[in-house]
Amino acid sequence: MDDLYEVRTKIEQRINLDKYSNSQKNVAINGHKIMGICLLAGLSSKEKRDLAAIENIQMSKTSNRIFETLFTLHNLDAVYSALLKLRYNGFEVDWENAGLKSKIINAEILRGSKILLNDSVLDEWLLNTVNYVGGSKAGRIPYLNLNIGTYEDNIIDLIADSYIIKMDVFPKDGPIAKAIVYFIVSKLNTIYEKLPKQAVDDEFVEIRHFTIIDEAHFMLGFDNKPLRDLIAVGRNKGLSIILATQNIDSYKSEYFDFYANARHPLIMKQQSINDGVIKDLFGISGNEFNEIKQAISGLQKGELIIRNPTAIALGMGKRYKKIKVGHLI
Repeated sequence: MDDLYEVRTKIEQRINLDKYSNSQKNVAINGHKIMGICLLAGLSSKEKRDLAAIENIQMSKTSNRIFETLFTLHNLDAVYSALLKLRYNGFEVDWENAGLKSKIINAEILRGSKILLNDSVLDEWLLNTVNYVGGSKAGRIPYLNLNIGTYEDNIIDLIADSYIIKMDVFPKDGPIAKAIVYFIVSKLNTIYEKLPKQAVDDEFVEIRHFTIIDEAHFMLGFDNKPLRDLIAVGRNKGLSIILATQNIDSYKSEYFDFYANARHPLIMKQQSINDGVIKDLFGISGNEFNEIKQAISGLQKGELIIRNPTAIALGMGKRYKKIKVGHLI
């Protein structure tokens, strides 16, 4: 247990709040729980095993033994057994030899503790969630902890298909530019209208697609009916539309109230920002206006300003929050 102290402490730091109400104590992970977590982490590794080195491990005669409840709790004994035999496939292991089996299990627990202490591995493990597929949970919308940031090679777990339409070679102004925008956005509408209605239940809604429009100001300066239709279609199709622009004044369109339809406006640092935009987005004036304008000008790389809907609804507290993304792509 001394060897597991560091990983145990790190997990407890992540699952405990900085402060609890009603004098509630912090959660402490018991020995069986931390051994189970580390054992699963160790067995998940495809690292080549060295059975000879494991056989030479000297077990302490005074340390607490691993109790059978480590395997029987939550009915995981079959899972552990299968993973152990999978990882040691090809080795001549006498699984009836209790001493050797104990050494193997201890080696895997220590392997798992070292894995979980590497960089962001522990955070990735803690953010993993269960997709219910059987019993009364069948058909439920799966839980999703969406981590916005770099995913390296495994980004396809998250995204099934990704399409990029490059329009930078086409005209950006005039009737031809508008015609191209009409055609492309209308085509997206045709695709999304054929989708079934978004799945919902008492707790969750299904997120099916993200449509990200960069340099969106080129699509906002005229009566863009296809874009309005796309936003309307997205409401019941599980479609999220992200309109990104460095010219935030473009959202103040005489043809469509983008402010009213923007669920989550995100503002990064601006070279200059129209005072009317801030007032429209946050419904503020006077000292509150000066405060948020100063907050926007002081934003650093990766920091954002968002609306605080709770404060706006209650009419008290700051009407904005500052957040910082975990990773930058």
